[in-house]
Amino acid sequence: MKKITYFSLLVLGLSLTFACKDKPAETASTETHTAKAPNKDQFKAEGGYTSVKFPLDSAAVDVHRYDSICQKLLGSVPVKGFTIRSRDLLEALGLPVEDTSICEYKHARVYLGMDRTNQFKLFIVPVVGANLSKDEGGEDVPLKDPDAGDQLSVLDLNTPCPKVCATNNIFGLKK
Repeated sequence: MKKITYFSLLVLGLSLTFACKDKPAETASTETHTAKAPNKDQFKAEGGYTSVKFPLDSAAVDVHRYDSICQKLLGSVPVKGFTIRSRDLLEALGLPVEDTSICEYKHARVYLGMDRTNQFKLFIVPVVGANLSKDEGGEDVPLKDPDAGDQLSVLDLNTPCPKVCATNNIFGLKK
């Protein structure tokens, strides 16, 4: 149980890499349920990865692989993903939380996956229609990647620890 809790905290920490778009909430379209993927040049300029988009069908394979491994080892899948409020993401990134109108989406969801080399993955998608106080999950919004012919994508903005870990280890995890 302790391992699952530590793992859940790690996943939540990694999910905080997802930030809101700089658009008012009124412009969000809930009819098409797709969104434009972030511009890779923007992330490159900020010192990030050259690509943050990951094909939805490939991500689905990794998510199903994770589910299968959990089912085999634990007899169930204790955590499939997390729905996160934009306000929490803004606060974690040090942005003002008083006005979430800068966010096109009020929630994001992160899914756990494992690639074929047994590396954990964390996929991030916008969410519409979620109401966490009523346990309503809303709908995932796959991103359209214009660099790949509008292929449906998710964000893969994570670098798991131990590859990249916090230097101060606030949870007291063993190195």
